[in-house]
Amino acid sequence: MEKAVFGPCVSDQLFFAQLVNTDLPGMDGIKDAVAAEDYAACRHIFAERVRTYLRPDLFDKLPGSGMESITGNNDSLLEEAEKICNNELSSCGLSYQFGKDIDWTFNASPDGYVEWTWQLNRHYHWSTLAAEYRQTGDEKYAKCFVEQFTGWVRQAVAPDRDAICYGNETLCWRSLETGLRLSGSFPAALHAFYKSEAMTDDVLVDFYKSIWEHAKRLEKFHSRFNWYIMELNGLGHASILYPELKESSQWYDSVVENLKKALEEDVYADGFQSELSTVYQYIVVSNYMEVMKAAEIYGKKMPLELYDGVERMLEVFVKTAKPDMQLPDIGDGHNMPLSKVVGSFAADFPDNPDIQWAAHEGKKGKCPGFTSVALPYSGFMIMRTGWGADDLYACFDGGPFGACHQHQDKLNLVVYANGHFVIPEGGTYAYDTSPMRRYIISTRSHNTARVNGMDQNRQRFVIGKPEDMKQDSGMKTWISDEMDYAVSIYNEGYGNEYTETAFQSAITVDGRLRDKDGNLLPGPDYVPELYMGAVHRRGVMMIKKPQKGLKPFLLVFDEFQSDDINDYEILWHVDSKSLYLTDTTASTDDFTVMTVARDKNEGGLDVVRGAWAPECQGWRANTMTQGAYYPVWTVKHLLHGKSMKTVTLLYAAAGEECPVSSLKMEGDKAVIYLDNGDCLHYQEPQI
Repeated sequence: MEKAVFGPCVSDQLFFAQLVNTDLPGMDGIKDAVAAEDYAACRHIFAERVRTYLRPDLFDKLPGSGMESITGNNDSLLEEAEKICNNELSSCGLSYQFGKDIDWTFNASPDGYVEWTWQLNRHYHWSTLAAEYRQTGDEKYAKCFVEQFTGWVRQAVAPDRDAICYGNETLCWRSLETGLRLSGSFPAALHAFYKSEAMTDDVLVDFYKSIWEHAKRLEKFHSRFNWYIMELNGLGHASILYPELKESSQWYDSVVENLKKALEEDVYADGFQSELSTVYQYIVVSNYMEVMKAAEIYGKKMPLELYDGVERMLEVFVKTAKPDMQLPDIGDGHNMPLSKVVGSFAADFPDNPDIQWAAHEGKKGKCPGFTSVALPYSGFMIMRTGWGADDLYACFDGGPFGACHQHQDKLNLVVYANGHFVIPEGGTYAYDTSPMRRYIISTRSHNTARVNGMDQNRQRFVIGKPEDMKQDSGMKTWISDEMDYAVSIYNEGYGNEYTETAFQSAITVDGRLRDKDGNLLPGPDYVPELYMGAVHRRGVMMIKKPQKGLKPFLLVFDEFQSDDINDYEILWHVDSKSLYLTDTTASTDDFTVMTVARDKNEGGLDVVRGAWAPECQGWRANTMTQGAYYPVWTVKHLLHGKSMKTVTLLYAAAGEECPVSSLKMEGDKAVIYLDNGDCLHYQEPQI
């Protein structure tokens, strides 16, 4: 019968003889105790060292870690702490009442959503217990932590550090959770409970043994992209907060070098992180700053080039922000207030006027000296008439496929006007295997085009090279006071059988991506069966100072090049309670989408809203919570033929108020006919 294994797996002999820095003050006597094999004495000496030299005063200054992170209603904090003491734990927005003993591999989600178990093992609940203990001093919170930690460390045995185990195939030791615990719940709990009677010598020693197991896993097995930065943040915290561990200085040096390397390998020259997601850009920035500030507070140095890299990433937020000072949906991103994502770090960049302005919601300093801006490497073009709440804004995606968290959405265009997001996209959704998640990452939840009922199908199963970050996206742009313009093409094929790579970590050992079970995804030569017979070219023009009394508007020139007869489907998502549809116009109470009249055999306008069949379409989600979505109008401009051209007018006024009566294409020109009989001609610039 196989003998049961309990953690931590580090023996007292190994820990005190090889892993502890016995030269530190307060460690006197450990060497002699080890020689005498008196490990009870070793544990007591070590625990007293921790109780004497731990620095909660410094810990409290850490961003997002110390007492400054305890905010909100004290009653709600107390209520949550009481639930935790009763072993009622939450993960992914779903609570579960455990019995006396917690099974840390259990999954309480009704559909087996594995993130529930993974995120349960981040132990955010221990930070809640720590916060309530520090406010009340009630020992029941310390006792609860010790019971839960002891149960976890015994049950959740760390994978053999010498075995090939990348983490996704475990329920408690994904590299992501390993890093998050080291920078979050573990130090929060230690600095709250370390002097409690419940925190015995044995518990303190087991805690530090577990810290070493965490650090050694991250030292050997780690991921890439935002996961990697969170892992480095965790390892960095281990190196800074636990000098009692002999390898801490070695860990620190490796963290610094790898943070520098990640800036070169995973951040485009224009400052956008390679996953091309606003949310994950924020996560990367936050984790950089957390470990950098921790080093500063504890008297260590971080290279200035790291601050320069973070500053470039923060500037991307300012450049992409909508007039309502929220970030747009890009990749697995969702609305986040600009003042929050920038303001948390603004104090470290006092001489950057754009960051200071954004951090203070425009109430300090003056608005940026630019309006529209192009990000030529990541391939985004932001068009705006100004920085006011009612200005016209558009974000065009003409760039590469993101490293992870990407959507099948090249040439996507989102529009903000009249104080709200009039043309959004599908948004983002929980990382499950549901039809909604599949829809959210698909072309049909974005404002671009499908061919023959097929989505774009860009695949990426290899890690990008550092030189990719300095490669121009191929998008061409023009910015002037009167007009902005951007153009790009999609020529990478269509097909609905694509594999999502979000949360499929890139492993640096072999430079390949693996799925959630640790299996290798296809190699760099893999080409899925795709329809390659059509190329989509899109040019977007914002007319900022139109003639004839018109308000600023957008013209979208779509061209399909093909030798085959195809069905083309140009999509526009409209977030409005009501929508009025004619042959060429879709209008809401404050916005008009107008296209060119065509022979009925060549298509027309159709609309879908909140549909599940024949396929999921016409929805919007904006959180990671399962079940959180609502219906939106999806206007489908249908075309049928070989190579075709069309133009769409996006105008910030209701149908009856829009002064445009019709829209035509004459050769390469768009002709706008007004109600008063006038007409305007526009042609894409040659750039």
